[in-house]
Amino acid sequence: MPTSDVLTRSKKKRAQGLLERGLFAEARELCQQLCRIDAVNSEAWLMLANAHLNLARYADSESCARRALALEPRWAAAHHALGAALQCQKKLTEALACYRAAVELDPGFANGHFFLANALRDLADLRGAATHYGKAVAIQPDFFEALCNLGAILTGLGELTAAVEALNRAARLHPDHPHLLANQGLLLWADGREDEARAKLLRALTFAPDCREALASLAELCERTNRREEARIYVDKGLAVDPQSVSLTLTAAKLARQEGRAEEAIRLMEGLLAQRLDDAAQAEVHLRLGQLYDRAGEHRRAFGHFEEGKRRSLCARSSASTDKHVLLEKIAALSRCAVAGLQTAVGGDGPQDAPIFLMGFQRSGTTLLDQILDSHPTLQTMEERPAANAVEDAFVRMARPGNERALVELSERDLQDLRNVYARAVAQHVTRHAGRRLVDRNPGNTYLTPLLWRVFPRAKFVLAVRHPCDVCLSCFMQHFAPNVTTAHFYTLEDTANLYARTMAAWIQYASTLPLDYHIVRYESLVDDIEDETRRLLAFLDAEWDDAVLRPDAHANSRRVIRTASYHQVTQPIYGHAKYRWRRYREALEPIMATLAPYIEYFGYSAPPA
Repeated sequence: MPTSDVLTRSKKKRAQGLLERGLFAEARELCQQLCRIDAVNSEAWLMLANAHLNLARYADSESCARRALALEPRWAAAHHALGAALQCQKKLTEALACYRAAVELDPGFANGHFFLANALRDLADLRGAATHYGKAVAIQPDFFEALCNLGAILTGLGELTAAVEALNRAARLHPDHPHLLANQGLLLWADGREDEARAKLLRALTFAPDCREALASLAELCERTNRREEARIYVDKGLAVDPQSVSLTLTAAKLARQEGRAEEAIRLMEGLLAQRLDDAAQAEVHLRLGQLYDRAGEHRRAFGHFEEGKRRSLCARSSASTDKHVLLEKIAALSRCAVAGLQTAVGGDGPQDAPIFLMGFQRSGTTLLDQILDSHPTLQTMEERPAANAVEDAFVRMARPGNERALVELSERDLQDLRNVYARAVAQHVTRHAGRRLVDRNPGNTYLTPLLWRVFPRAKFVLAVRHPCDVCLSCFMQHFAPNVTTAHFYTLEDTANLYARTMAAWIQYASTLPLDYHIVRYESLVDDIEDETRRLLAFLDAEWDDAVLRPDAHANSRRVIRTASYHQVTQPIYGHAKYRWRRYREALEPIMATLAPYIEYFGYSAPPA
């Protein structure tokens, strides 16, 4: 073997050892020597790429990884290194393609699946991220970081049982790791166990007082549970550790907004836009800035931020996990099942203690009604939990594909099985209080009305309505987690289309089924809460109680409100959002024809000037 080859191999071995020991500057110098000596040595270029990456020289790392790939186009490790360099430069879409190439070339590359999952997570594709974290731990069962991240992603997807399993596996490896404890805290919070979540996050800080994840989560948890002074403490501590933290700055801005310091909130948000943020973070910042400018009366400026926020949301979304056609197909399928004869289908009257279903459309006032009804001593609300969706899933498994008489043909045993599915789902999400009727508040349940009525013929339905233009505008203004419903809220046109499809279905159900229903108009509720609430309680056969007149006090006493309206319902009833759409009339002109039938149907043909 030539002496030069021996020297090259020796230097590569030394360089690899330096990288493994974290001596990145020394490794870089040695790798640069190697690349000058042997410019076609792909291993040397790859090691140099990794050295640059660990020294935060991301453009140099990208250049070296590309040199390695030019020499070895089918080398998984080189594709992976290029992906890492691109991701560190916020080039997530390009990074994703590199990571995919790496795991296609080497399906058993556990770290490749891990990095691909991280990129998918950053692009808001939680389902894809969960898949590849799962592949990483299937290849390497003791992959602690992948288990931790898998647990966090499954928590975000609402798959809490699977999340517990993943985090328990991680806990058997490193039970007191701060990252694990922080993720366990988020899981407990998602499960409605706020006190336990707070304790777990505080425990993370005992092991790592500067743990950014724990500080950010504690700040957000305290803000959401109305512990504002405590939230401020964690915000200040967290920003001292990470002054550029998007999460902590957002929480600081929310606190400033709630405390009436709108100018400070705007300054904080505008400061975030000066940073190099990914699309998902920019989306949230623009949308919250738009809300602040709306309150300040700068409506043209506000709408510009709404448009940019939604554009960024669209860029960040995962098409795999937010296919807007899924919900439209479900609405159409149930509409076809609500055929003539359903109202006389055999099945008995169902249980006496049937739920009360509070529905409507997102941003129609269901959260405010939730607080009013939960204030009553004989009622207990359940906030936007997927109990009805569990019934839907069970019904789909029962029905023959394409059978439009599936609802009619349900047997008494089938119906009882579906009631049991609902009861188990409710028990997973709330602890029922004796003597209080359940109010299932979920605007997403509206299209499920014929199924819910079939399973619970004695159920009462409360439909919350608001001017259709205000509903669509408000959905366009908000920052939502991506799902099959919010996939429609990226454009006003898609929002209006979903509204029209949902309300057309409701009108069909209300006209063909003997529903026991009551409609509450948001505008009337805001104008005269007592009169509208008396009508509602009479419909529900509930006695009057003065507690229902202070939903803001009740909201402040509740631990968490899980919707985009949480900061609004903790304040006294306000009317500034009523007929907000008029201030954006020009922007809403393209959807007016779509909404016109529902504006008329719900009695908004001539709204007050």
